[in-house]
Amino acid sequence: MLRPALHTFYDCKLHTGVVTVLLAIALVAPGTLALFAACSHSAANQWLSSYQPIVYLAPGTAAEAAQKLVDELTDWSTVAAVTQRTPAEALKQLRERLGNDHVRELGITEAMLPQSLILRPAIPVAGHIDLVSRVAGLEARMEVASIDVPSSGALKTLSIVRWAAIGAALLLGLLGLIASYVIIGFLRALQRNEQEELAVLEIFGAEDLVLRRPSIVRGLAVGLWGGVGASIVLGTALLTWQADVALALGQMSVSSLWGALIVAAPMAIGPLIGLLAGMSVARKPLDQDRAALLRPLLRWGGLR
Repeated sequence: MLRPALHTFYDCKLHTGVVTVLLAIALVAPGTLALFAACSHSAANQWLSSYQPIVYLAPGTAAEAAQKLVDELTDWSTVAAVTQRTPAEALKQLRERLGNDHVRELGITEAMLPQSLILRPAIPVAGHIDLVSRVAGLEARMEVASIDVPSSGALKTLSIVRWAAIGAALLLGLLGLIASYVIIGFLRALQRNEQEELAVLEIFGAEDLVLRRPSIVRGLAVGLWGGVGASIVLGTALLTWQADVALALGQMSVSSLWGALIVAAPMAIGPLIGLLAGMSVARKPLDQDRAALLRPLLRWGGLR
């Protein structure tokens, strides 16, 4: 009589551990890439969404020229409002952010600060790169000294992470396929060790489901253990990553929904891979020559 399906693992603890760890690695690698994509996209999107382009006017710009530029920018469909900031207001903001003592030590005075125009986008900058490029073109005008817009690298981050997400999916498919072959080989080795017992059960009328069930149960178990291990690793990485990004940028890096989905995914994908591997092994006949396995028993019983 066959022992319970999972008891076989006790006889090969090392092999079981190695296969489980390999499956966990196959799930952690694409999961880490997916977390990187989600964290980078969220951080870049949050930063760009709250960003407001600034146009610094050249010293000595006449009030009429400044107002004309304000009216022109206000007419842009991508700009919701334009706020004029005087040098006095700019100095006040510096003192609020840096402190009076620090500003005094740096020797910053009102005369050193230019008049500026702050543009409030009609939609977030993250969703309208055209506004950034259009504002950047204002630097060629005589009344404009400089502009402050997100760098092209920051804007490209949003497109790069999309490719990272695609790479994570492809990596998951590749490593998942490799892991499934490893699990299939492992389950077949366990099945070969039980061939004689399975053949005896079959000759005495055991149902097909009883013969196939051990491989399916073992595949599910290995998949579940590998998936849980991968989720623990990804959960720890997400908490650490969010803490580091929050410390560096002053904001959380990825929404709780996406983080939870990426962390929990291995607990669904792992058992699925194990189930498919177990079903693949269960479908394969135990041996093409069962009679050879049973011949000693049949002879002993006088049946042949």
